[in-house]
Amino acid sequence: MRADSDMGPPGERGGWLQRKFVRYPWHFGVGLLLLVITGTRPFMRHIPEAPPVLFQVPDFALQDQDGQPFSLASMRGKVWVAGFIFTTCPSVCPKISRAMLDLQQRYARNGVEVELVSFSVDPENDTPAVLKRYAENLGADEDHWRFVTGDRPAMEALVVAGFKTAMDRREPGPVDMYDIAHSEKLVLI
Repeated sequence: MRADSDMGPPGERGGWLQRKFVRYPWHFGVGLLLLVITGTRPFMRHIPEAPPVLFQVPDFALQDQDGQPFSLASMRGKVWVAGFIFTTCPSVCPKISRAMLDLQQRYARNGVEVELVSFSVDPENDTPAVLKRYAENLGADEDHWRFVTGDRPAMEALVVAGFKTAMDRREPGPVDMYDIAHSEKLVLI
């Protein structure tokens, strides 16, 4: 470049944007990359397909922790998660209830409308009053989490024939942690 030239060094020629681009090309590259990523992100979002329907839950007529009627019709049109517990269980039931409590808190925090239902597999001992105390001690939001019981034939029909899971008790009498067999799984309805 000649000394008498009107053109200055490359970092001093052109408008302010051109000068900045010449001085800081990597900054502009990173900024452009961030804009492209942000702009294309909505188009790359993956929405999973709904899980397959494995079976239909049969109609039932039970009662909740408040002694109120609870049926399939009362849950129609709602998304709900079912679990199977009994209140005197010292082994897996507290874990199931804690998992349901965690779901309740996460759904509430994220504004997701999901109901929770815990079905008792020990209907002889888990009366509505016992389930009410259990729900209160657990910290359950009883507006969105129901604890349900009924007579043994109705509970067995629902749990075994309806949900296709285990519910078995050895003999009437004091309950031992190994006397009642039931599922440890949660069911999405």
